[in-house]
Amino acid sequence: MLVNIHLVPLARPADPAAKTMSKTKMYYKRYFLQNYKDVLDKLEVEEPLLALCAGSWKADHIVMNCLQAIVDHKRNDRKRRGGEESASDEEPEVIDKPVAKRQKTGTSGELGRRKKKSAEKGMLPPRM
Repeated sequence: MLVNIHLVPLARPADPAAKTMSKTKMYYKRYFLQNYKDVLDKLEVEEPLLALCAGSWKADHIVMNCLQAIVDHKRNDRKRRGGEESASDEEPEVIDKPVAKRQKTGTSGELGRRKKKSAEKGMLPPRM
């Protein structure tokens, strides 16, 4: 709730690089460091257990997870709508497309090309 009240409503800075960044931990630490630290302090006051850790790392991790959840929710919501923009999306966010993974060649019963060559050379025992 602290994140939604104190960080999310902040307007984007004039820096052109800020327009392309997702509003994650690094964004707020770069452009709104004092606000970010204030949220960490308030979180530690509300939850004294978090203040026991040096460097506020637990509070920092919780805020980071909250920000990532907000970004992921907006990204998934945009995908569900088919990418159309609405009045509620005042600020465009960069959508990082996941990198396509290479597909395995062959089935589980077949050896890969390198393993097959190694087996032919006698380096690996033949697979049964």
